[in-house]
Amino acid sequence: MERMRIEGIFLMLIVSLATFIGCCDEKEISAPTGPVSISFAISSASEQTKSGDVEAATEDELFVSRFYLGVYNAETGVLITNYICSDVSRADQNLEITSPGNSSNLYTVKNLSVPMNEKVRLLAIANYPETLNLNQSYSLLANTVVKDASLATLNFDPKSLIKVGTAVHTFTVEDRTEKIDLAQLAAKVHIKLIMEEAAPSDPVYNIQTSTGDDVLALINKIIKQNNGSVKEDDFNESSLKGKIEICQNGTSHGFGISNVTNHQGGEKWMVVKCDSVKTRTVESWRLENHSLVINNIAISSPLVLEGGNSAAETGNLLPQATDMIDIFKGNIIELTFYTYQKNTNELIMVMRGDLQKIEQVSSCKKVNGIIHGKWNTSSGWGQGDAFEAGADQINFPTDWSDWVPGTFSAVPGTENRINRLTYEIPIQTATGILRGNYYNVTGTVKQAINSLSIDVKSWSEDDVPVHFN
Repeated sequence: MERMRIEGIFLMLIVSLATFIGCCDEKEISAPTGPVSISFAISSASEQTKSGDVEAATEDELFVSRFYLGVYNAETGVLITNYICSDVSRADQNLEITSPGNSSNLYTVKNLSVPMNEKVRLLAIANYPETLNLNQSYSLLANTVVKDASLATLNFDPKSLIKVGTAVHTFTVEDRTEKIDLAQLAAKVHIKLIMEEAAPSDPVYNIQTSTGDDVLALINKIIKQNNGSVKEDDFNESSLKGKIEICQNGTSHGFGISNVTNHQGGEKWMVVKCDSVKTRTVESWRLENHSLVINNIAISSPLVLEGGNSAAETGNLLPQATDMIDIFKGNIIELTFYTYQKNTNELIMVMRGDLQKIEQVSSCKKVNGIIHGKWNTSSGWGQGDAFEAGADQINFPTDWSDWVPGTFSAVPGTENRINRLTYEIPIQTATGILRGNYYNVTGTVKQAINSLSIDVKSWSEDDVPVHFN
């Protein structure tokens, strides 16, 4: 009896152990893994902008050379699995790329296996720094500070811009897709300042050749050189070559024109093709012997900006002498640069130099018009003292072109120069400089600057999907 009792106890223990093992096995089976589709796109981040305006990014700014996709336990941040593409130009069989190198880039990762029915955190990094340790927890990776001192230069390569996005999701058998919105980790700043201009002078009207010679003066010069007798070939060495036809009789007027005065006998006529031009002069200023620096550009940033955090390390943009040629053009000062997010310490643009008054002649035209003009009456055909054309003999199109500015020239005199000026221009918005935004800074440079206009637009395109399947 005692033996049977002991055997029964052992039997119960074996059954209990089997039941326990069975429960453990059942729990493991309840969290299967399976292939899912995860996509990311460069976000417009419109909630950071006024009216959701978007400034299109360039192809270089959208460029992706490599990317990282990590899947983490949402509670612990432990890395579950990841996909690393170190070179999109050499994709493996699990990566499908469509339309590389433009705003329609599509990246599809196949056979990515993740847990089902468990909340996971996703992290995507495009153009991650090659020195970055990708095999660590979400918290450690997200809070890694990246540093790029080359941001504080004008030769920074926009193809290297980092783009980051995160999402939290639970995948199920019925729901195998999720999208991650990526934003540029940097912000883009474009500055265009125009030196104060005076009101333009009243327009001056004249008739010119296509190369700018005064038509009436040129014709009368050749008439004088030929003692009042001219023919079409006499203009072959001038800018009127091929633009002159001398009338042969009272009804043939040259170049096939019609509805003009018929002429007989003593007056000598010719038809001239030329442009009708109005010019005006605008006075402005330019900065000479100039220097420029942009202070407080952020050159470091955490990979994931959560809770408004941003790095305090900054640098100064100091353009090279060769850069200045493109920045200072006449009365316009223009440059574009990048910075990581800045919640405090506004950007400050400092310019120094000498102000020189300058003037610029602008013009608008009615091109390819016709003058039907004459010599004064004289003793024989083809003879005359001067060429003239009445208002009813000038035939031009009715529409003027837009005003086209010419080159600047310095206005002489010490009263037109102001030496050794310094401008300190703060560039700050109410929300600071936020990642993924394009800041268009415009203003007028006077002897003292009062204010700037800063137009904030999201700096990316809405339709730039990059898919992981």
